[in-house]
Amino acid sequence: MVRRFGLQRLTGRENQTWMSEFILLGLSSCWETQISLFILFLAMYLVTILANFLLLLLIRLDNRLNTPMYFFLSVLSFVDICYSNSTVPQMLVHFLSARKSIPFSSCVLQLHASLALGGSEFFLLGAMAYDRYVAVCHPLHYTGIMHGGLCLGLAAGCLVAGFVNSLMETIITFRLPLCHNVINHFTCETLAVIRLACVDISFNMLMVAISGFLVIVLPCSLVLFSYGHIVAAILRIRSTQGRSKAFGTCASHLTVVCMCFGATLFTYLGPRSAFSVEEEKIVALFYAVVAPMLNPLIYSLRNKDVIAAFWKVLEKFRASVKTFFPIPPHQSLRSQDDDSCTPISMERKVVAGEGYISWKEELPEVWVDDGPGKSGIFFGTGSVTWGVVVVKDSGGYYTESGL
Repeated sequence: MVRRFGLQRLTGRENQTWMSEFILLGLSSCWETQISLFILFLAMYLVTILANFLLLLLIRLDNRLNTPMYFFLSVLSFVDICYSNSTVPQMLVHFLSARKSIPFSSCVLQLHASLALGGSEFFLLGAMAYDRYVAVCHPLHYTGIMHGGLCLGLAAGCLVAGFVNSLMETIITFRLPLCHNVINHFTCETLAVIRLACVDISFNMLMVAISGFLVIVLPCSLVLFSYGHIVAAILRIRSTQGRSKAFGTCASHLTVVCMCFGATLFTYLGPRSAFSVEEEKIVALFYAVVAPMLNPLIYSLRNKDVIAAFWKVLEKFRASVKTFFPIPPHQSLRSQDDDSCTPISMERKVVAGEGYISWKEELPEVWVDDGPGKSGIFFGTGSVTWGVVVVKDSGGYYTESGL
């Protein structure tokens, strides 16, 4: 299906025949396989969005995370959310569709967005490597060098560079006359669209190589330069504990760098062959779906500051819930169905500042902590009291006491 599509402003060509839509072959033609992939990638997509959004929320709410490293990490999480939304929702819809089509304009927009966000992520990883270099090699001047203006400038520069590079590559790609509209991919990807051309594509492949050099090799060189100096600085540290601490500040970033740069170098700078298309789809799938999901997990699970911020926010949320839903002053432990139930007697014991309650009759669960926070939990028949120590009064009821 073809039609005349005037894009003179975009391409500068007149009387060019363009596709009105493209057909994506996707990952599999088997219906059962597509259902399984839909469930798998839907779960991964939800984890990606929730994990990155939670990381953004923690950085925003905890003042201890207001540092240049976490600023760049928040920008990276935002880019990952946008990148996932540019490709994964359409892929999920196509898993459940008999006809996997995408309009021409949507294909152009998707290719531009994915290239722009992917390129921005590589530049951000380079900027984050420079941040780690300053933190390890010039710790006394870190705050002065990595000030707010520089961080904002680096982040903005990374985004602008990614979008400019993507715009140029998108224009060059869609200037080609296309022979058919069947794309052997799950998304509108540069190499997959170029293969549809009816003319020689040597110039386009050269431009892809130049774009790959700018977006991949240059940030990778900055990463290698930064970590070369970081390793040298760490080796000069005499204490084992100091070396471990210095390396720990870079381990998460280094893991993400190896994962992202390795997959993309294999896809765009590796040798082309007739049977490499399926391999390209697998690697592109890893980068589009798996990497954005793993990034926040790698940065958070290995980071004590992020974990501490999570528990702090959780405690604030728990306190706000208690404010909006206060505990009644008297809470009966009698069965709701039987008012003749005999109240349960108890006694309180405190040992070395850590309190616990021993009961003459067994209850499902009792836990009390008389530490500095004076928090506790009590579960009784037909009632729940959170955050207080409960004692029996003369009427056979249990009330708050001491906290």
